[in-house]
Amino acid sequence: MKSYLLLIFINLIFLIGGCSNYDEKTIEQLLEKEGFTNVEEIIITNGSTGEMKTITDETKIDELLSLINDVTLYKDANQEARDGFSYNLLFTEGNKKLSISNNLVHDTYYTTGPDLANSLKPFYEQLN
Repeated sequence: MKSYLLLIFINLIFLIGGCSNYDEKTIEQLLEKEGFTNVEEIIITNGSTGEMKTITDETKIDELLSLINDVTLYKDANQEARDGFSYNLLFTEGNKKLSISNNLVHDTYYTTGPDLANSLKPFYEQLN
């Protein structure tokens, strides 16, 4: 009986551990999961002004990716719909597109560490 309970306990630990990996990922891991290997274009939209800036220069794309790749997305416990966003990122590679807006990815809300908007603001402001 004790070995049976131990086996159940071990399985629960693996199950919980597996679920937590799904709920937490970096932007780099998300892009890899979506099949992005060479981002060709990034459009950043400022949610306050609606202004959009397009990046196609490989050096600038690499600079932005190195700035945000390590930002970790944590699945938000509150999945209620929200309005507005600070910045929207639209990644494009060939026919693939991935949008991260208001920490929203594929209808799932995330919080970030460090804050994605604070990481983007200085980069966005120095773009022409």
